[in-house]
Amino acid sequence: MNEALANKIRQAMNGGKGYDHLSPSSLAIPLPKFFINYLMFTQEQRRLQLSGYKAHFGNACNNPVQRHLCKYIFDAGKKITPSSKKLKDNILREIEIIDQIEPRDERDALCRKEMKQYIEPTANQIVNSVKEIFDKQETVAERYVYDTPKGLILDILGRIDYESEDKIMELKTKPVNFRQTKNGLSSYKQKLPEEPDEAHLKQLAFYWQCTQKTPYLVYVNHEEYKIFKPEIPQLQYYYDQMINKAFIIQNLLEITEADMNKISQLVEPPDFKSFYYSDIIPSQLEEIKKVWRM
Repeated sequence: MNEALANKIRQAMNGGKGYDHLSPSSLAIPLPKFFINYLMFTQEQRRLQLSGYKAHFGNACNNPVQRHLCKYIFDAGKKITPSSKKLKDNILREIEIIDQIEPRDERDALCRKEMKQYIEPTANQIVNSVKEIFDKQETVAERYVYDTPKGLILDILGRIDYESEDKIMELKTKPVNFRQTKNGLSSYKQKLPEEPDEAHLKQLAFYWQCTQKTPYLVYVNHEEYKIFKPEIPQLQYYYDQMINKAFIIQNLLEITEADMNKISQLVEPPDFKSFYYSDIIPSQLEEIKKVWRM
């Protein structure tokens, strides 16, 4: 691709405000949602999307543990020392932050209220898993790493959950599920997986590629945790799969010159029944339907 077209594509990203990188998480979503999020809309517009209680639960459990256990945390690329190491204090801080964010709907507000009782038990399971993997090693959290595969015009950038001199750990929480019954809202535990999710392996593979450190993937709920240590050939395979998707996205951007109306003729329309689109607000939904002529 010539540099003039590459620059045109970069400038068209982020709703026309310009965008210069991909991420493991952006490469894990369906193609329609990628173009909706990172070509149609700006970062400010993406922030208007309403995340459900499960997304907030993960932050509420993991952020306090990072401050509790890690020597340093990287915030916007800047290394800082946590101001408080007390787990409970940091949990309360996260809950205060979440309470200021608008819930998706009435049911989500109720689920968010009920989930709070499971935050500390889940955080304790995260503490146990981190200690098992790293023992007495010094750890840092949220360090940015990046990769620039040959021929890709957008870097891939990501943040590592936990890292020591020779190990990395990617964490996935499994929040409690809630079901409406005639007696009100009832909760039930999400079981931990028997095998890692492919999307999570791709994320871990990216961090392994960037660091060449021993990789671990951890799942937790409020009762237990499970640690996976994938083989390197397996991670190499999933890294290659992730890069293949990055080039598919780039190829679509190239042949359409990042024109969303042209992309919508080449990419299947979004499936609004999928949870990937549950955060879309009504004004954005209307705009998306116009682009795909739905």
